[in-house]
Amino acid sequence: MGASDDLKKFFAKHAGGDAKDWKRVSKKKNAEGQNVRVFENGKTGVKLEVVELGAGQFKARRIDDAANAAFAMPALCVRPALDMDAARNAAADTIIKRLWDDAIAGNGQVSVTPQELVRAGRALANRFVFAVGGGGDGEDLFIEIFPVGQPKAAEGYCHHVEHVIGHLLPQDNNGEIAELTFDFSNYHSAAKLVSALHQCGFVWDAQYQQAVDESTGISHLPALQKIFGTGPQKPQRPPQGPSAP
Repeated sequence: MGASDDLKKFFAKHAGGDAKDWKRVSKKKNAEGQNVRVFENGKTGVKLEVVELGAGQFKARRIDDAANAAFAMPALCVRPALDMDAARNAAADTIIKRLWDDAIAGNGQVSVTPQELVRAGRALANRFVFAVGGGGDGEDLFIEIFPVGQPKAAEGYCHHVEHVIGHLLPQDNNGEIAELTFDFSNYHSAAKLVSALHQCGFVWDAQYQQAVDESTGISHLPALQKIFGTGPQKPQRPPQGPSAP
């Protein structure tokens, strides 16, 4: 599924109607080399100009006419920001391998040096999938997070990871309240929380979200899937079922 299809689903979610009502009428590059798409809703006449900023981020504005007067679109990062640097990805792979090796050996919480974290950069965030929990009946939002690449020999991962990824998370979190569980009670929208984590490079995964929904009894998957799709196109080995905080 391409960016245009993702955007159509997003428009339908926030402007009403169906994704099939939206049609891309043009695509060109601006002076900065960014893709600029214009979409029109065939039923309402609403027109949007969307600039692709890179790293899964878009900026949209109404094309001013009477039909667009009531439309407002929140800016959400629908795809995670991916670090394509080979050296940082190699450093991130090294850290992830150590996490799993220590889990298999039963060594407890892995030690990672600040220098290693600097070398890995945001590529390390790309190696963690997450799902949103809480938010029902006044409950605070939180995320369950999990390292990808689980070896067959590992039964699961149940250690704290704040010392590994805390510096990469959005700063308006309240820390790791249990193994692999971070408090994001400052957020009141699951979609905005996913977007904020995508901007940092973490990867929302629909399969993981379903497991968290089933564990907590609060269903975020249907609404999030309309905006963010299913997550990774080639998901890693599914994480073990999460535990509620």
